[in-house]
Amino acid sequence: MKERGRADYVTGVAAILVIIVIWSGWSILSRWGLMETPLGANELVLLRLGFAGLAMLPVLWRMGLGGIGWKDCLILALTTGPAYALCTYHGLRFAPAAHGAALTAGILPVFTTLFAYWAGQLQRPSSGRLIGLGIIVLAAICFIVDGLSGEFEQVWLGDLLLMCGPLLWAIYTVRVKKLQVDPVRATAIVSVFGCLLFLPIYVIWGEPSRLLEVPVSSLLFQGFWHGVVVVIGSLTLYTYAVHKVGQGLTTAGTSTVPAVTAISAWLILGESLSPLLMAAVVLAGIGLITVSCAITQE
Repeated sequence: MKERGRADYVTGVAAILVIIVIWSGWSILSRWGLMETPLGANELVLLRLGFAGLAMLPVLWRMGLGGIGWKDCLILALTTGPAYALCTYHGLRFAPAAHGAALTAGILPVFTTLFAYWAGQLQRPSSGRLIGLGIIVLAAICFIVDGLSGEFEQVWLGDLLLMCGPLLWAIYTVRVKKLQVDPVRATAIVSVFGCLLFLPIYVIWGEPSRLLEVPVSSLLFQGFWHGVVVVIGSLTLYTYAVHKVGQGLTTAGTSTVPAVTAISAWLILGESLSPLLMAAVVLAGIGLITVSCAITQE
């Protein structure tokens, strides 16, 4: 039993590391797609949910809902499906990639702790965890202030939209923990139901002509990355990590994404790495270490 517990911990941490790579790559490729291709935010959401839904439809058909009610299916699908995707992709229209990572994965531990405490899944957080979360919030504020430097127009709007992302994901985290949904089934529910929920939205507000302006190879790449890798891959790994090592360590681990993304965006996209942005990255790291240490002692 002890060996199994150690194995669960190792595989859970490994899953978190892969999530960090995927989420950092998501910010970079999403920003690049919005800036360098004719695709709009709604088209990226369509590719994300469409590819994910088609890939997971046979899985959901075979596995079934596993006793999960329709209401819970819709909640899980909406929070990490259309609602999350629309907020974050439209947010990246105005905000740089580093902000996208900082204001989604970076402050996820804050919202997750609040919702977990409210749902009764977490006892009163220790002072160490609260200090760490406070530092993460301060880091997020630094990212926001950095965005007001004038380099990007309407970055404040992008930041507000991006901050809705972790709030929605935290709702999913707490709900999936309470329901004890199998990771693969949870991903299938989110993918299929999320696609069905978004299709009517795209019919009304989408611009299909944009899809015709992009080579088929690019559409396939974007669809595979956003739909299969980001949705199916990261969501399955995220749910798996929550079950194996807990939501505290999982969300704390993913708060390293801002640092990885900021450096990658500087190297790949040529985004500026200002002193304030560097300070925010350092603060996010300190907050992560503080929260992680507090979790191990709780």
